[in-house]
Amino acid sequence: MARRRGAAGVVTGDVPRWVLSAAFAVAVGYYLNRMVAHRRSGVRRPVLDEGLHALMGVAMIAMLWSWGAGVPVMAYVLVFTAAALWFVAEALFATRSPVTGPSGPALCAGPAGNAWYHALMMGSMVWMAVLLSAASAGAADGGATDGMSAMPGMGMAMAEPGAATGPVFPVPLWSRASSLALAAVFCTAALLLVGRGLRPVLSRRRTSPAPPAVQLVGGLMAAAMTAAFVEMA
Repeated sequence: MARRRGAAGVVTGDVPRWVLSAAFAVAVGYYLNRMVAHRRSGVRRPVLDEGLHALMGVAMIAMLWSWGAGVPVMAYVLVFTAAALWFVAEALFATRSPVTGPSGPALCAGPAGNAWYHALMMGSMVWMAVLLSAASAGAADGGATDGMSAMPGMGMAMAEPGAATGPVFPVPLWSRASSLALAAVFCTAALLLVGRGLRPVLSRRRTSPAPPAVQLVGGLMAAAMTAAFVEMA
């Protein structure tokens, strides 16, 4: 089936993928920059925290494009399960979560709540990999079309303009329900983070519990995760 191209020479259906990739790329660059800053300061634990978020952004970009098909699903599962357990350990045992900056947490009240949110982010990556792997297997069994894929690296499919919306293979109700639930969680987080990031700017306050950039980039990443899970639903 021929693909339609826009004025810019980009496949029309690829526009959401480019937008999401750009959002995750901004987050990756920001977290890598913070890794370097923490490393220069000699503090080690924040380096790992920031690195896990950068890795998450890279993994999401890989899932959006066909070249990401070369990454085994088990690699996503193992890496991000370990990452989720790391943040669970921070929530249980660490006195504060340094991933949000030196002044305090970026989302929930207290460092434990903040670490729980980051554990949820990493766990959502595991769940996404499992869902996309199951979707890819379903597409292979049911005979997927050659339509434009929303997350082609893992076998998801987006309908061509004029075609029926939704995946080209049956999606279990539990899969859609879980995707929508996670989308709602990340949408709420995005609104909270962006609101808190803009608050000191709009109110012209010179200080805030966390640097505005931390809040805004976290909100950007949460918004991109929202869009990804909505697409999967």
